[in-house]
Amino acid sequence: MKNFKIILSMRANLSLLFIFSIFINYSIKAQPSQSILFGKDIIINEQPTENQQAVAICSAPNGWLFASYSHNNPTNFSSLAILRSKDSGITWEKIFDGDVGLYNVVIPKIDIVAGGENPENYKVFIAMELYDTIQDLYYPGVSRINANTGLLETCMFSDNFYPFSDIALATDMGVPSSGTNPFSIAVLYSRCGVHYDTLFIRTSSNGGQFFDSIQVIDAASYPETSSIRRVDLSYGYSPSQNTGRYYAVWEKQDRSNPDIHRIYTAHSEPNFNSGFTAPIRLDTIDPTGADLCIRPVISCQYGGTDNNSANFSEIVLFQRLIPNENRYQIAGCYNTHAATTSSFLPMGFESTNHNTIQPDIAFNTYTNEFVATFFDSDSKCLSLVTQDMNIQNPNAWPVISNKYNDDTVLSLPNPRVGISNSQEKAMNVWISDLFPGAGNALFDAQYSSYTNSNDSRYEVKDNDIRIFPNPCSNNTTIMYRTKTETSISVFITDMLGKRTLLKTECGVEPGIHKTIIDVSGFSQGLYNISLTSTDYVTSSMVTIIKN
Repeated sequence: MKNFKIILSMRANLSLLFIFSIFINYSIKAQPSQSILFGKDIIINEQPTENQQAVAICSAPNGWLFASYSHNNPTNFSSLAILRSKDSGITWEKIFDGDVGLYNVVIPKIDIVAGGENPENYKVFIAMELYDTIQDLYYPGVSRINANTGLLETCMFSDNFYPFSDIALATDMGVPSSGTNPFSIAVLYSRCGVHYDTLFIRTSSNGGQFFDSIQVIDAASYPETSSIRRVDLSYGYSPSQNTGRYYAVWEKQDRSNPDIHRIYTAHSEPNFNSGFTAPIRLDTIDPTGADLCIRPVISCQYGGTDNNSANFSEIVLFQRLIPNENRYQIAGCYNTHAATTSSFLPMGFESTNHNTIQPDIAFNTYTNEFVATFFDSDSKCLSLVTQDMNIQNPNAWPVISNKYNDDTVLSLPNPRVGISNSQEKAMNVWISDLFPGAGNALFDAQYSSYTNSNDSRYEVKDNDIRIFPNPCSNNTTIMYRTKTETSISVFITDMLGKRTLLKTECGVEPGIHKTIIDVSGFSQGLYNISLTSTDYVTSSMVTIIKN
């Protein structure tokens, strides 16, 4: 274990101490479905006491996968974890884990890219949004980490004085823009002001050594009446349009009427680090969505193939509010001449009565198609759909999987989609609420046939319990499953038969639950922990150790 400390001053009157502990080694028109489920859901890092959130994933050029998520550590501070998989997502090893350093700061969003000229010098680039829960302010940060050793190399960017709304990260790695050496990295972020907000993009032409260019994409003069909220960023390239450009999309919320949301886009022209085109409003492309759209995401075609227009395509997806129905529906628009025009057309997702939210989208340069995922909060399904690069039928999205998640205990999964460079197919990560108060970062992929029937992680049978950690010293967690609403009592019994009541809970609903037990007052030794409900009694042995 190696420890690193970096100080990041987020405001003149606010210093946040980052203590990084690095662990080495450690509506859709349904088409014929290829697969209802992929392989079995894989828990990226089994840590039952962690509340894992904001998961993101990427693939390095050689096929290594990197996933990152935020979580609480044993002292309840928020931390950032990065894990690497060399076998296409079946197994994961933690290479980095770092505390934010203050209990009142959390990490609600992460973006990640990884790679380099060869595996020996691969880097992981992390863009993260930090939220101060006391001052109700957001701050950005971008760091570079050695992908082999897990060493934090530098904090590439942070803003010392201004709060922010959102951040996004992209790269041209693989098909680099002209004027880069060896590739570029770009970060898009929105700075909040008292009277107006500003949207910036910083680019690095030197492979992520440092940012050497900054552009203002959108800045309104006083008195501006809207605030910039969610942002996203993508890269576009084709043989006929081979200078390479970055494409930004962002959401604006009206300050006087917070129910009004608008979507805008612009791109660098003609190069990756050139000035940006004038913003184009997208929520009015389909007039029924005017002022009603939030949470935009963007993806552009890139690689060694032109589309049928000797150009490349871009797609923007977002959530559109359905008035008077109290639900959202995924909607979007597209441009098949993305390098030369700003002419967008609406793309339809078939109407349903379900609430569909949290879209994400990526381009598969191996198959020349877009892949998108979203969450149906009514059916608790995560779907994966596809659209060809020519977008010949913009109202039909063939379904790859209408439910790739095994576990349906989902509230805010925030699914993400990426492309595996070794398998050349889509991969997904998301957050599952396996038990209350503790999210779990899960992985599955279009190519996965993982079934490991001996994998018992987090499994608990009806009327049974699991205890972890075991052995324990101060606290341990009991996980249990109930079939009906019940009340439970937890007892601990020593080897002499002395029985002590530890906890009672009433009105426990059916499902999987966990409860934390304080055992710090018990002597070292072997104990029996029993759980009694109105329906059953079950028990398990636990070992208490003292340091």
